[in-house]
Amino acid sequence: MPVISTVAAAYGFAFRRYLTVLGIVWLPLAILVAIVYLFMTQIGPDYLALMHQAMISPKDIDPATASDISRWVLPFDVIVLVLFIMMRVGITKEVLGMRTGPRFLYVSFGGAEFRLLAAYILVFLMIAAAAIGFALIVGILALIGVAAAGAHGGANSLSGPAGIAAFVVCLAAALAFVYAFVRLTFFLAPAAVTEKTGIGIARSWRLGKGNFWRIVAAMFLIAIPILVAEIVIAAVWLGPFIAALVQATPHGDKAVADAIQSMLQSYFRDMPYVLVFGFVAGPVLYGLLFSPPAFAYRAMEEEAKSAT
Repeated sequence: MPVISTVAAAYGFAFRRYLTVLGIVWLPLAILVAIVYLFMTQIGPDYLALMHQAMISPKDIDPATASDISRWVLPFDVIVLVLFIMMRVGITKEVLGMRTGPRFLYVSFGGAEFRLLAAYILVFLMIAAAAIGFALIVGILALIGVAAAGAHGGANSLSGPAGIAAFVVCLAAALAFVYAFVRLTFFLAPAAVTEKTGIGIARSWRLGKGNFWRIVAAMFLIAIPILVAEIVIAAVWLGPFIAALVQATPHGDKAVADAIQSMLQSYFRDMPYVLVFGFVAGPVLYGLLFSPPAFAYRAMEEEAKSAT
């Protein structure tokens, strides 16, 4: 996988072809903006009150209010996932030269989108199953450590060889999860778009072989400028509220809760401007985030064809 050319192609695609990317993402982004605005206006006041109460006295939270808010979460997450998949597939098709239809409108949820959705769900289930197995192993090691400490008259705590083993297992599991996640997911979108007989997980895993650190390097180079921009924007926008929060800290939970409440109220009040900014910046952001796997896939396929 070529790192520098992939990153350069992604930046060129996101900035020089802004209108092309806008044609793919504007409708999903408009739907997303409308849903977020509806979400905020419908549950915003109740959410603010609930957060304030949770910080002051969690035991006095109204269960009915919490239930009313939580019932919005799953439908919201499902809609967001569907919209993100549609944008990701559209950008991938554009990079791979497979996009058809009007240039300034992309509406599709067909085979490629369903394959990518199924792939994400399966990857989530695989990682969840691995996490459960990992938790069981750590639990067994904890029981062994407690039993060993009790047998020797020590405190019932996870220490000694069992504690070291638990730490090693935790570290190894964390690294394994990161490695597996990167290899399983990076090439999922181009694999789902180009393959017709599977959902792309096996293909993504094979393409990731020997490319783990190249993938990490490419995404690091993509992510750093985005993170810097987000930090700068957050510092300018939230700086006064963070200062107020720091000043409120010595004065107890009520003062801290009031400061956070004020910050959240400001965030909700400025939400329309945030959504407009997100819509305008969306083509650049999603062009940068979604196109690198497709450019890397295209380069690797072209290299494989030239070698045969």
